[in-house]
Amino acid sequence: MIQTVQRLRNGKIYVKPLNYICGLACIGCGVLALLGGYRYNLYTYVVPFYFAIFGIMMLASDFNIRLIIEKCNFLDVYIGRGLFNIFVASQVIDQAKFAKDDANTM
Repeated sequence: MIQTVQRLRNGKIYVKPLNYICGLACIGCGVLALLGGYRYNLYTYVVPFYFAIFGIMMLASDFNIRLIIEKCNFLDVYIGRGLFNIFVASQVIDQAKFAKDDANTM
């Protein structure tokens, strides 16, 4: 049991910087999607804001900003953060497919 706990603690060394990078990338995707791209429906206007907000939430949970953690209790536990990261990743993949399909129709 102690070895398992020690391995989990050592894993934080790799997971935290990766989560920082993913949060910043999510914010960057939101900003890039707002600045460029073809806009023709509500989805292409709203989703970049969500990406930026989700990226800010990812970073705020890692920096232990109490306002975010109190309002979004699932970010206080690792399984909640993990599921949230999976959800955000699925949204980014969907947006990438949506952008690729738009590029092919132009």
